Amino acid sequence: MPTVITVTAFIAATLTFPWLVPNIKLMTKSLSTTMRFSTEEWANLATPHIGENVLPPRIQVALNILRVQKLEDFRLTPSWQVDPLLNQRITEAAYPILHRETSRNVIGRLRELPQNCQFVAAYYMKQEPDYDVAYSRCP
Repeated sequence: MPTVITVTAFIAATLTFPWLVPNIKLMTKSLSTTMRFSTEEWANLATPHIGENVLPPRIQVALNILRVQKLEDFRLTPSWQVDPLLNQRITEAAYPILHRETSRNVIGRLRELPQNCQFVAAYYMKQEPDYDVAYSRCP
C-alpha cells in the first residue's frame, strides 16, 4: 500500500509541477549510480581510520604512536609544526587526540626532541629514509 501512495504522489507532482521532471531524472540517475556500490564499500565508510592509507608515511607512523601509547594530547617538533601539510593532516587524523602546544607528549623528528624529555620510541621508515618519527614525554 505505501508503494501505491508513493507512486500516486510522484505522478501528481510531475503533472502539477512539470519543471520537476528534469530534476527527478537527474536524482534517479544519481541514485542508481550510488546504489551500485557493494555492501562492503558502504561498510567501509563506517570503518574507523578509513582513508588513512593515503596519508604520508610519517603521519601514519605518528598516528600509530599516538594510538598505541593511548595519548590524550600531543605537540609537534618545530619542523613538523611549521610544515602546513604535516601539521594539518596529523591534527585532523589524530582526532579525538588533541594537538595542544602545552602538551607533555612530543611527536616529530628524533633530533628535534627536547633534551629534558624522556625518550619513549622512534621509528625509521624505509619509504622516507631521510625521516624518522620519534615520541618523548616531557616533565
